[in-house]
Amino acid sequence: ADDLELCPVRTPADQELLSALSAESFTTREPLLEQRVPLASFRAFTDKLVTRLPEEQISFLVRERATGKAVAGVIAEDAARPLDVDLTTLDPHVLDIFELLSSLGADFHAAHPEQPGLIYHFFIGWTVEGYEGHGVGKLLRKFTARFARERGYRYITIEASNPATRTIWTKHVGGAIVKDISPHAFTTADGRRPWAHWAADRVVSYVVVDLQDPAAQSKFEA
Repeated sequence: ADDLELCPVRTPADQELLSALSAESFTTREPLLEQRVPLASFRAFTDKLVTRLPEEQISFLVRERATGKAVAGVIAEDAARPLDVDLTTLDPHVLDIFELLSSLGADFHAAHPEQPGLIYHFFIGWTVEGYEGHGVGKLLRKFTARFARERGYRYITIEASNPATRTIWTKHVGGAIVKDISPHAFTTADGRRPWAHWAADRVVSYVVVDLQDPAAQSKFEA
């Protein structure tokens, strides 16, 4: 951890790098996407998504202190001030994911009226290729919890589609799974089942970290 530093996105160069690396990671490694969306198409989406990040300063890159290389990053949003998403420009496969994930978090948000500074939504997180399995992903999520808590947030919310990252959030950051959904059984508003070929027991989880919970604090501060 001493070899890495958290760097909030403040400049156009930071924006561009976070957009590029987020798009590359999401299109190649997001389980729900199954590598069906061209990089250029998703990059257009992330370019739009990051336009407000320097103003918000709650998204960040994790860089090596010695080299300055970005090895991980997070695009985040305050749930009460969602980032700009133009749904009309999104690839249909990405729209399916948005529909699935919005249903996943609906109950939590209904029970927690949104106000600025309350819910920090971990929108997209990634670790660059070659750094997986070296603890960087775990540090990224612990950094996120400390970062959000320092800025006064009460909760972090995450849609976890990858079993490994779900384990990090629950085991090492103190998050709780508040809802699971099986993509296999999910039906879109127009009657399609995009993930009917998935195993029925494969789930996407809605994870919530209560940043005021002492048990969670003992994990993400460790």
